Amino acid sequence: LAQYPYGCTEQISSRTVPAVIMLSRPELAKEVAHGRAAAEVSAVDLAKTWSSYLAQLRARQNGDGGMGSWPGGSSDVYATSQALQVLIEARERKLAVPVDMLTKASEYLQGQLGAGGGNYSYAWRSRAQSAYLLTRQGVLVPAALANLRESLRAKWGTDARLGKDLGAVYLAASYQLLKQDSAANELLDPVWSEL
Repeated sequence: LAQYPYGCTEQISSRTVPAVIMLSRPELAKEVAHGRAAAEVSAVDLAKTWSSYLAQLRARQNGDGGMGSWPGGSSDVYATSQALQVLIEARERKLAVPVDMLTKASEYLQGQLGAGGGNYSYAWRSRAQSAYLLTRQGVLVPAALANLRESLRAKWGTDARLGKDLGAVYLAASYQLLKQDSAANELLDPVWSEL
């Protein structure tokens, strides 16, 4: 992951996930280092990876709270969701996460929940992930969840792939967090049938 060829928000977020996990689990970092050359181990500075990531996100966060895929780029729901997921994971693992960055990104995603446009399945999946990330933080978005669920039901007839889409899993996870297991199970049944 450290050698990803591009530096878009999605890739820097993916590259940072292992550092987030190992910073919160030193025993895991020690296990990963076991059997590696000393130079290779010393070249990995997890705290520096985390602080560098935060600095890169700062350069990508716009006034509306959204993140651009690149520094100076316009806000993008997908890029913001990828970054926010890492920030939430880090916060839950007791890493220092800038509250303003987290809050602004969350507010941006909340404002985008009703937006449409673009490739339907891509836009729908991005909104489902946004709803999940907000729900995970305790932000209640019942209208958005209901709209996402209904639009998925309406599209199932014309695009059966959507019922097996990752967005359905995000939506189901949101319902599970809200203790609405029957709604979650309805969404997960098509996914489980594929496994």
